[in-house]
Amino acid sequence: MIEAKGLSVSYGRHIALEDVSLNVARGDITVVLGANGAGKSTLVAALAGVVPLRAGTIHLDGSDITFAPAHRRVALRLATVPQGRGLFPDMSVADNLALGSFVTDQDDFASRREAVFSLFPRLAERRNQAAETMSGGEQQMLAIGRALMASPAYLLLDEPSLGLSPMLVAELFRAVRAIADRGVGVLLVEQNALQSLKIAERAYLVENGHIVDQGPAAGLRYDPGVIDTYLGGRKLLPPARGGK
Repeated sequence: MIEAKGLSVSYGRHIALEDVSLNVARGDITVVLGANGAGKSTLVAALAGVVPLRAGTIHLDGSDITFAPAHRRVALRLATVPQGRGLFPDMSVADNLALGSFVTDQDDFASRREAVFSLFPRLAERRNQAAETMSGGEQQMLAIGRALMASPAYLLLDEPSLGLSPMLVAELFRAVRAIADRGVGVLLVEQNALQSLKIAERAYLVENGHIVDQGPAAGLRYDPGVIDTYLGGRKLLPPARGGK
């Protein structure tokens, strides 16, 4: 699993994260909820190695990667889908996917690409289309697909549902659940508590750079504070029988 302990990050005098600890297990979805400016994206950047830590440690499957550069973490099978997607807009779907595979063995490139197309059939239909000409939902699928081309053991997703219609959000979250069911550990950073708590195993709540609550996602669905703050007073229905 990913084990992060006591993470602190500062931007100048501004403390963005302070003493944050969390775990992400293989095959599980761990969701981090919080308002804008709470420190969620900084947490993703710290785990990905994009911003330096002021304090804390990060272990990946028992190995210390606290000071490993970002590209080394990708090679160790930790992939990131940043907020805003970070696609190459004038390049095709196929070329964007190919760029995601540069750190992995090329012998199974075709099978990994077919696995992405199986998860997101619309990418197969648009494989020769420029990324910038696709809808926001399709671009988000491409961003996730590109990360999956690195054959990650762990996937960091930063606000994947941002700006998408409810229908596309539901489709996207089904895909995220399918990715975890294949054995990938997923850290899902979201403001959409309603949808993310339905598919996650564990949840952390972040406010002003601190973890203020944590526990099984199923339990936090019915926490009065979570309901009032993140769900607008709405209670979530129990999952369907046999679901997660």
